[in-house]
This record gives sequence, C-alpha cells and structure tokens, in this order.
Amino acid sequence: MKLMFQWDENSIRWYQNASEYQPYHKTLARSLLEFIDATDTVCDMGCGLGYLSLALAPHVRRIDGIDISSEAIFLLREKIKEKKITNISAYVGDFENSTPPKTPYNAIIFCFFGDIAKYYTHAKEWTDKYIILVVNQCGSMNFTRKPHTAASMNSDYVADFLNKNGLPYKCRNLKIPFGQPFLSLDDARKFMEHYSDDNPNDIDRFLKEHLVEGEKGFSYYLPYEKSLAIFAIHV
Repeated sequence: MKLMFQWDENSIRWYQNASEYQPYHKTLARSLLEFIDATDTVCDMGCGLGYLSLALAPHVRRIDGIDISSEAIFLLREKIKEKKITNISAYVGDFENSTPPKTPYNAIIFCFFGDIAKYYTHAKEWTDKYIILVVNQCGSMNFTRKPHTAASMNSDYVADFLNKNGLPYKCRNLKIPFGQPFLSLDDARKFMEHYSDDNPNDIDRFLKEHLVEGEKGFSYYLPYEKSLAIFAIHV
C-alpha cells in the first residue's frame, strides 16, 4: 500500500500537541464504545501515533494498533511503556498485503483509512462482529474552511457503497473540536503552509482572522471542529 500520509518532525509534533491539548480522541472513543464491549478484542488499523488506541484501551480487553509507518509505531510503543499500559500492542504492518489473524478481532477500526470498496472483503476476514469506519461527513471543511478535497471515503461515498451492496450498518454523526495549538506565529504559518495550498498573503490574512489566544503554555490556538461519521458494519 502506498503511504498516503508522511509523518515528519513537524507533523508529528503538531499532531501530538493537538491530541494532548484537547480530549478529541477520548470523545471519539466514547462514541465508538456504542459498538465495542469491555470484553472485546479490537484492531486499530492505520493507527498512526496511536492516540485512539490509547483512549480505547481502558474500555476493552485488548487492542492492537497497526500502521505502515515504523516511526509512528515506535512512538506509540514508547507511549505504551511510558503509561505502563498492558493491553495494547503495536505492530508495523501493511493491511493490503497482510494475513488475517487466526482468531478474528471482535472489531476492526479504520479511522480515515483507505477505500472501503477496495478493502471490505479483506476486512471481513479480520473480525467476527464489526468493521468500524470513521470518515469525514460529506461537505465537511478543513482548517481553511474549504471543502475536503478527497472525494472517496466521505459519509455519502460509504453509505452509497453499503446500500448498493445490501450490507447492514449503523451510522452516527458527530462533531468534535480538534483545533491546533501553536507556540508561535511562525509555527502557525509553517503549519498552514504544510497543509494548505494558499499563498503567504492569504495564510497571513486567515491566521489574523482566526487565531485566538492559546492555553496550557501555547501562545495561539486555531479553532477547528471535525465533522465525522461513524459507520459500524455488522459482519
């Protein structure tokens, strides 16, 4: 599988700061627990830095985080050691070329990961209860208040695929704050240059209009609310 998101020093730092600034992953985990029981085993496929896995760990029997990025998995393993969590394991793996486990998970989660139309059949081999997708709601906006450019795997796309194939599912929509804190204005500019194709003048204008005073040792905060859809597909 092609690595669609490249972690680097800045993107790791920004994501870590945002994840620890606000309870985004804990809020998302609470919503996922509608479909996950305390006795369940769970796979967080494409887990990245593993914040969702960490948030789910207190509520499940076991959770495995799998990601193609060795750097992301290394950082997750360090966090597991730091927090002394005993029911999380982290593995480097490529889902498309992987072999399903001998004992299926009770749930496999794909959070902003791939194309369900391409991997549904393979994903069924990994779980005996639920395939859970977390995707953007159709028409949701990014930091610059522009529509997300990725057409695949938004809520309309997923619902259309599931309905056309007669697959049973439940869907829940939710909105969760997941803004970005910054230590400096220069760092905010670097962030926007990294994730936006706007020119420098437009970036400066946008930051002037939208940055607010930060908390928890951060000078600035860029508010942002993620509009999400959770699909729980019963297998």
